[in-house]
Amino acid sequence: MLAKPSFVSVMVGLAQTKPQLTIVDEEVGSPTYTRDVAEATARLLTEQFPLGIYHLVNEGPGVTWYGFAEEFFKLLGIQTPRKPVTSAAFPKPARRPAFAPLINTKFPPLRSRLDALRAFFHDCPPAA
Repeated sequence: MLAKPSFVSVMVGLAQTKPQLTIVDEEVGSPTYTRDVAEATARLLTEQFPLGIYHLVNEGPGVTWYGFAEEFFKLLGIQTPRKPVTSAAFPKPARRPAFAPLINTKFPPLRSRLDALRAFFHDCPPAA
């Protein structure tokens, strides 16, 4: 594998092996399907867009890791019990921002986060 597994892949795998999952519920961000970012980046490089900084994110409000997990577990029908926790439960070498959602303002809107999740599961079906 060339890259580390995605949060989605890790959580789906853990849901198959753990009796309960603990998921951070205080850091808000904008999870985005990397395929959508890659396709949008290709457009930025090949079409006439003004120079500048672009935030390329799937449409939808900011969401916590716990909220994001709830979205994809619902799509997959996964019932493994989940518990929201603070980031103190998972110490990291560097602090993470508590509120870091991005808004795509200068590029045509990408598909919704839920549509992107559906595409991700079509492209990368979870192991049974």
